[in-house]
Amino acid sequence: MGEKLRERKILARLPEMYLARAGNFLECTDRTTEMGRAVMDRIDSILADLGGSEDVTTVKYSQVRDFVCLDMLVSGFALDLMAGKAIDLGALTSVINCKTGVARMLGLERRAGKGEDLDSYLRRTAEAARARGAASSSNGSKPNGTKYEPSAVEGQT
Repeated sequence: MGEKLRERKILARLPEMYLARAGNFLECTDRTTEMGRAVMDRIDSILADLGGSEDVTTVKYSQVRDFVCLDMLVSGFALDLMAGKAIDLGALTSVINCKTGVARMLGLERRAGKGEDLDSYLRRTAEAARARGAASSSNGSKPNGTKYEPSAVEGQT
């Protein structure tokens, strides 16, 4: 009994690597491995569905991480089942229910990322128009890019 209690105490401490990363253990993920890339790509994909990582709170990011971990567990159960191994249906059902709950909290619909505000758009397009105007006036062209020839306009030959 004492061994199990000691084991629980060890598991109750957060690893130093986790603490050093301010609670974001995924920063420690080795992205050179196939699994590391798959996990991080899945997280990036979900964050994009949520409108981009800059709009996601710390809690929402944690939910994304939890969802990906639960999704991996469900996939593991499915792989075992397809390989003909016996699986614990109760555990699978529990993981699927947890995954569904996290998915509901994250939202099941895709959200648009932040677009450009009207002031920025107008400023950007005005600057581009001024730049085009400056370029066309410096080479003697009309705005549509054709050369201005007074004789052709005035009917002179």
